[in-house]
Amino acid sequence: GWGFICRTTEGVTYAHGRVPDFLIRKYCRSKAYIYFLELLAQVVCFIVNKDRLTQYWIGFCDNASGASAITKGYSTSGHDGAINNLLSMVWAFVAKMGWNPHFEWIPSDHNLSDPISRGDLSIAIHSRWAPLESGPSQLYKILDRVADDLDYATGEAVETLSNLQFRFGRA
Repeated sequence: GWGFICRTTEGVTYAHGRVPDFLIRKYCRSKAYIYFLELLAQVVCFIVNKDRLTQYWIGFCDNASGASAITKGYSTSGHDGAINNLLSMVWAFVAKMGWNPHFEWIPSDHNLSDPISRGDLSIAIHSRWAPLESGPSQLYKILDRVADDLDYATGEAVETLSNLQFRFGRA
C-alpha cells in the first residue's frame, strides 16, 4: 500500500490506501511496483492537501529512484511512458498551483510515513492527526487516463485535479 503524513500550519494529515489493480496494470508493467507506490504516495499527499500547502514545501521519499524521478520530472531507468506521463502531470499541477516544492530522499527508518504505508496507523491515532475521509478514488480515475494520454495529463487532468475537494476527519 501507500501512505503519507503531511504537516502544514493547519496541522497534520495522513492517509493509507491500496492501489487498485487497474492502476497497477497501467503503471507497473516493469518491476517498478515499489517505485510507483512511492511516487503515488507523494502525488496523493500533495493533491489531497493542495488547499493546505504553502508556496514552499518539502516532500520526503524513501525510494531513491522515486525521489530522483519526481525531482527531475522524468524517468530514464527503464520505466514505461505511463510513469513519465504521471511525472509530467505532477509538474504541470505544481506550476498551476504556483508551488516551489523540494523533494528529498530519506532513509526508510527515518520516514515517519513508512508504518502508515504498511497500514500501521498507531502513531497517527496516538498523535491525533487528521485522517483523510474522502478517499482518492476520484484521483485514481484521473491517473488511469493519465497513464495513456500525455495531452490529458498536462491539460485537462491538471484542471480537474485543481477542482477536486477532499475531506479530513478531526484530529
